[in-house]
Amino acid sequence: MATAEEQLRAFLDALAKDEAARAWLRDILRDEELRTLALRIEDLAGAQRRTEEALVAFEEAAEARFARIETVLEALTEAQRRTEERVGRVEEQLALLAEAQRRTEERVGRVEEQLALLAEAQRRTEERLEALAEAQRRTEERVGRVEEQLALLAEAQRRTEERFGRLVDDIGVTAELEATEVLLEVLEGRAYAVVGEPGPVGLDGEVDVAVRVRDAEGRPLTVLVEAKNRLYPKDVAAWADRAASEGFRARLAAAGLPGPYLVYAFGRRVYPGVREAAEAAGIGVLGPRGEQVAPRLPEG
Repeated sequence: MATAEEQLRAFLDALAKDEAARAWLRDILRDEELRTLALRIEDLAGAQRRTEEALVAFEEAAEARFARIETVLEALTEAQRRTEERVGRVEEQLALLAEAQRRTEERVGRVEEQLALLAEAQRRTEERLEALAEAQRRTEERVGRVEEQLALLAEAQRRTEERFGRLVDDIGVTAELEATEVLLEVLEGRAYAVVGEPGPVGLDGEVDVAVRVRDAEGRPLTVLVEAKNRLYPKDVAAWADRAASEGFRARLAAAGLPGPYLVYAFGRRVYPGVREAAEAAGIGVLGPRGEQVAPRLPEG
């Protein structure tokens, strides 16, 4: 049931909207109080109308504001959705980073283990190097002692070589002396006259014995002898080639020993094959007992 205030409001609303009703009411209200009441009622009706207009304007403004708020809320909602999507992607990336970090830590752990192994290997290597350095030091000491011993051996070898050289010289001189004695006997048996003293000649490849002679007809000759302690066929071949060399003979002539030449090879010991080699080369062979092979006589 409507209250008195609500009934009054309904009456005033109807009166504000109905001009005829307001005129009828004025006709009824003739006295001052009624007119005053009517004016107040009319003022109230105007105020009511303005209030309603204000309410309508407020509602429109409120609706506009609510519409803007809804738009802002929709934008915020969309921004929130995008933010959540970005946060989701960030979380995924963080998860990937966390996994990568875990793998990195595992790798770092393996690297640390390998570094520990390397450090241990380095320590063992350093120990081995120290042992090698100590062994090297001992080796150098031993090498030093060996070098001292080698120096002593070298000095002993030098003295031995000097003695051996003197011995070889003595043997060579002995062979040359024997060759000279045998040669003089052979020349005497051939009726060759010796001109000058027989002896060595220092050329490129020394001639052990050389002597100028004249044969029974007075023709001058040069006799050449290569003296060996042991005479081998190869010695005969080498001496024959050298004695037949034009260059060698030119040097002999320049030294005052011109041709024609009688060439002999002397050996204190003559080995098998020497005679055959000498006969093939055309040179003579002398031994301790005399002439074993006669040389080929020069023509003319």
